[in-house]
Amino acid sequence: MSNRQSQSDSQSPTPASSSAPSQSPATSSTGRDRLDRGLEWLGSALQRRIAIDRRALAVFRIALGLLLIVDLAMRARQLELFYTDAGVLPLAALFSDYSSVYSLHALSGSAWVQGILFLIAGLFAFALILGYRTRFVTIVSWLLLVSLHIRNPMVLNGGDILLRLLLLWSVFLPLGSRWSVDARRFDTPRRGETTLATIGTIAILVQVLLMYVTNAIHKTRSDPWMEGNAVVHIFQADHLTILLGNTLADATALLELFTYAWMVMIVISPLLLLLTGIPRALLATGFVGMHLGMLVTLRIDLFPLIVVAGLLLFYPPVIWDWVERLAQRIGLASPLRGVLEWCQTTLPVVPIRVPGAGGAEPVRTDGAGTGDGDGDGDDDPDGDADGDENENEDANKSESEAGNHDETGAAHDDETASGDPKPQPDTDPLTTAIGYGRLVAVTVIPWLLLVLVILSNAEAVDYTEVPDPGDQVLDTLQADQSWRMFAPNPTSTAQWFVVPGELADGSEVDALHGSEVDWDRPPNVDETYDTSRERKYLSNMRFAGNENHHSYFANHLCERWNSDDSSPDLDSLTVYGMSDRSGPYEDEPDIAEIEIIEYDCSGEFIQDDDDDGPDVTILS
Repeated sequence: MSNRQSQSDSQSPTPASSSAPSQSPATSSTGRDRLDRGLEWLGSALQRRIAIDRRALAVFRIALGLLLIVDLAMRARQLELFYTDAGVLPLAALFSDYSSVYSLHALSGSAWVQGILFLIAGLFAFALILGYRTRFVTIVSWLLLVSLHIRNPMVLNGGDILLRLLLLWSVFLPLGSRWSVDARRFDTPRRGETTLATIGTIAILVQVLLMYVTNAIHKTRSDPWMEGNAVVHIFQADHLTILLGNTLADATALLELFTYAWMVMIVISPLLLLLTGIPRALLATGFVGMHLGMLVTLRIDLFPLIVVAGLLLFYPPVIWDWVERLAQRIGLASPLRGVLEWCQTTLPVVPIRVPGAGGAEPVRTDGAGTGDGDGDGDDDPDGDADGDENENEDANKSESEAGNHDETGAAHDDETASGDPKPQPDTDPLTTAIGYGRLVAVTVIPWLLLVLVILSNAEAVDYTEVPDPGDQVLDTLQADQSWRMFAPNPTSTAQWFVVPGELADGSEVDALHGSEVDWDRPPNVDETYDTSRERKYLSNMRFAGNENHHSYFANHLCERWNSDDSSPDLDSLTVYGMSDRSGPYEDEPDIAEIEIIEYDCSGEFIQDDDDDGPDVTILS
């Protein structure tokens, strides 16, 4: 009876109400799978766009080091003029006019002290090129560069700002994980880990992009840029044009075409981040070409090359694969490897221990595995981790055994977003605190700084304001930015200076050039400036909101002249700024002289300008 009952029950149809729950888990599971796949695709797409090839980081590191050395060499030509008490901004004036002066270069106004600091900065830049103790020398190079910039803000340009920002973000990147002494000395990432995606890569790519986007917004608010004649105006400013620029100055139609082409490029610059692969490489190459064009037409110092260095980071792995094959084909790989081997055996071993790093293991501060190639930990105890012939054992292990990153360098659960090991709970309290401090330094701080940098750019175009605490942080790190290059109103006049001075014997001389006073327009205005730094300084001095700089400049000319006993002393001088507005859009030349300051060489250090404003005389 009970058996028949059981069979009957088992054969009876299942009610509809009891069938619904059996289908719900399958439907729910399918929905979750689709969501997971969608999120996985989205994450993968995002990661491809923020990832940087480690070989790109290596070339970028070398470019940064070279740029730092060239920059120092160019500044050294006028070291006394811009960085000593015998120059245009003595320490007394610097501390009087600027509230926050935290600069090693401001410890002394002597030329020999500045020379030593320049030499030290050059040595650290050379170490950066080699990739020797890479993270440490990156930090020191950034600190020395900030110190140098603070010593004389009057000679800075957009390239200087970008260079120090690129160095700042480089602190959070494994610049030494490829093609470096550190990569050979320490355990290196596995061959499969060609790219890296961290907050550091996001920040430095966004930084380059912000420069273009912010400048594009400024230019879209400018009539000359929107009407297509801005570049024509710029090329009429003879003090800016060099080489090919002097030839192109009369090619109005071509310069108008360049204006529209450049506007289109900077407006679509976000595609540098949105595109991947070959399309991204082609767009980056277009920007590189435009900046190299600026290099041979405009006297704007190292700015074009600094931007090109930043653009190297946008090139995808397929390009660096081709570069490696080319280096092998033309025989460059072996000599370069030999140089690194020589450096590895010759350079001294200077362990940099970080408390809480965990024994003799190299300290990881990015997404490069146990040894990131930045040399911030202890040396490899066996001395055989050279990154080439003597591969680490982990190189032969499976993905799950060899490390904690996938092929794009993304951190796994036991690491931070930038590759640092998370603090372990079984350590002593001090070590744990240090570990969490490092965790904050490599994750939280970069994110907060990136937000502040974005706000700084938004403030530059009047979209918002940076809160006061954030503004103080940006000011301290010298990370505030506006990117107003040639915008909204591009330079359109040739500018030069005439400084007639009266000597003790009653004769007159040009105190700036040491020659007879000549009021005529120079045939080549750019040749009236010894360097682009001097041109930048004189331009800033002329239009400075702080008129004390007029006195500083005039006083320097007086002291320079009177230090030479071979000629009569200079009693007084008058600084005139000359300008010539001419070109295809002008009916006739418009030459004017502006009296900047009349200065008594035996009077007070700071002498007030005319309260009624500058005297302007139209000569033609």
